[in-house]
Formats: sequence, C-alpha cells, structure tokens
Amino acid sequence: MRSGRRLIPAAAFLLLFALALPAGAEAPRIMHYQGTLADTSGSLLTGVYDLTFRLYGDSAAAGPVLWEEPRSGVEVEDGLFQVILGRSVAIPDSLIPMNDLWLGLTVGMDPSSSVTRYLSLN
Repeated sequence: MRSGRRLIPAAAFLLLFALALPAGAEAPRIMHYQGTLADTSGSLLTGVYDLTFRLYGDSAAAGPVLWEEPRSGVEVEDGLFQVILGRSVAIPDSLIPMNDLWLGLTVGMDPSSSVTRYLSLN
C-alpha cells in the first residue's frame, strides 16, 4: 500500500510537467558539428576560442546571413572541436526545407578566418 502512495506524487508531477509544455511543442532544431582549427601554416591549434557560426543561402559569404550563433569558450584539442549548433540561437524552421546551405565559421573577431563549407540537408 505504501508503494501506491509514492506513485501518486510522481504521477502528479509528471502531469503538471506535461501541462506546462506548450501545445504542439517540437524538439529544437539543432545540428552537431565537428571541425578542425589550424593556423596559417597548417599547425593544429589547442586552446579556448570564440567562434561564430553563420548559415548562408549561397557560397558568397558576403550574401545575407540566414542564421548566426556566436559561441564563446569553445575548447579545441589538437585542432579538433565539436559544438551543438542551435542551442542558444534556434535554427529557423524556414531553413530546413532549403536544399543547399553554406556554413561560415569565424574565429574571434578576425573576418579573414571565415571558412565556408557546403551543407546539404537532404
């Protein structure tokens, strides 16, 4: 009989949690991304860097930015880093049906460090 009493508060908590979620709530649009950082001589970097990620609709990084997410304090070890994009700045649903996107990456405030990589969502 005691185990039944324990289930009631737990069930009530789950019901309140479910009611607190907005109707039709969807999982956030996120993208796992792993990359490498190297200096101009090709030596892999190690340290903590501020990175800015941008999505473009074409390869011209000078074109309109469709989405942007700055990330501070990204740890890089032997050139490798990984981030989950879309956590702090949601990736708009309007970008999902697009067939082709380009990802730009800027290290710190240096615009010359931008690299653009082709992404396909299909």
